Amino acid sequence: MALDVPPAPTTNPFARIREDWASELRATRGATLPPGGKLPSIARTERMRRDPLSVLLPAYEEHGPVFAIRIFHAIHVFMLGPEANRFMLVTDRDKFRWRDGSLGDLIPLIGDGLLTTDGAYHDRARDIMVPVFHRERIAAAADVMSEEANRALEGWRAGQRIDLYDWTRHVTMRVAMRALFGFDPDRAGIDVAATFERGLSFYEREYWL
Repeated sequence: MALDVPPAPTTNPFARIREDWASELRATRGATLPPGGKLPSIARTERMRRDPLSVLLPAYEEHGPVFAIRIFHAIHVFMLGPEANRFMLVTDRDKFRWRDGSLGDLIPLIGDGLLTTDGAYHDRARDIMVPVFHRERIAAAADVMSEEANRALEGWRAGQRIDLYDWTRHVTMRVAMRALFGFDPDRAGIDVAATFERGLSFYEREYWL
């Protein structure tokens, strides 16, 4: 059965702010949000852009694994920890919509697919992807993983300081491009993985754009 692609969220910033405010009013009507900083704060928004942990860790320490804070114009509810992950991604995932949230902002960068859809359309796309993650397919990608890890280690020098987070993300991106999608990350002489990471760095960080 063919399924129509759901309409993409608006990319007009003023329309998006209006929609977010309307959504907030609907969500909070007759409901109580988790504790946290809900008043507008330019300083908090800027800290979240520059160093998210400087905002999230104090909120976690004060309020526990579920809290709400306003970033720029919108209230964001954070749920941290394995129980929250299971609740959102497994047992109660039908209660959440990714497309109407911030993941919809990724559509201009990565296109419209598994990360940006919900419901029956998302489930069908996920079923199509399942064979790629079978044990045999993952084992067959071991050579690619080893090649990319060794390639990335070649640039290390004694005494050099390495940002392991960025390094690991870059290696993982290259492995995924080659092993999962058969895509050459160095095509046309461009490091596509690094270019994609630069584009992705704007996601939920450049609130002022």
